[in-house]
Amino acid sequence: MKEIEAADRYARAIFELAEEKRTTEALVCELDLVSSAATKNRQFLELLLSPFVKLEEKQALIQAVLGQGSGVLSSRFLTLLALKKRLALLPVIVEQLQIRLNRKNGIKEVTVVSGRELNSEAQQKLQETLEQKIRMKILMHLKTDARLIGGVQVRIENRLIDGSIRASLNQLGSRLKTVKV
Repeated sequence: MKEIEAADRYARAIFELAEEKRTTEALVCELDLVSSAATKNRQFLELLLSPFVKLEEKQALIQAVLGQGSGVLSSRFLTLLALKKRLALLPVIVEQLQIRLNRKNGIKEVTVVSGRELNSEAQQKLQETLEQKIRMKILMHLKTDARLIGGVQVRIENRLIDGSIRASLNQLGSRLKTVKV
C-alpha cells in the first residue's frame, strides 16, 4: 500500500510540473514508452532495478529508449526515480498519470466485458450510449469472458453495471427462492 501512495505522490508532482510546462501529454507518452520497454524486456528491467548498475549507465539506457528528441522533464524524472531507487514504481506512476490526463481531458475509462467479441457496430452503439449516459467522452477497453452467457458488464471506475444474462438469471433465482407457493 505504501508503494501505491508513493507512486501517487510522484504522479501528482510530475503531473503538476508537466502542466506548468505544457508538456503533459508528451511526458506521459515518454514515461509510458520506458515503462512498456521495461515490461516487455526483462533484461532491461533487471538492469534498471539492479543496485550494481551505476546511475549514469541507467541514464544512458533510459535515454537510448527515449531517443534524442525526448523532453528534459521526463529524463530528469526518470533519473530521480533511479536515484531514489523507485523505478519499480514506474508502471503505477504511468497508470496514475494516464488517469489524471484523462480526467483533465474529460475522458472516463470504461471496461466492457462481454461473453463474446463485440462487432464494430455494437462497439460503436455501446460507446455512444455510454457517452450519453455519463455525459463524458469515454475510452473503452473491451474484454471477453466466456462465463458470461450473454449481455455485457460495464465497469466505470469503481461502479459495475451488470447487464449480463448470468446476473439476470441469478436475480431471478433469488426472487424464486423468496416466492411462497
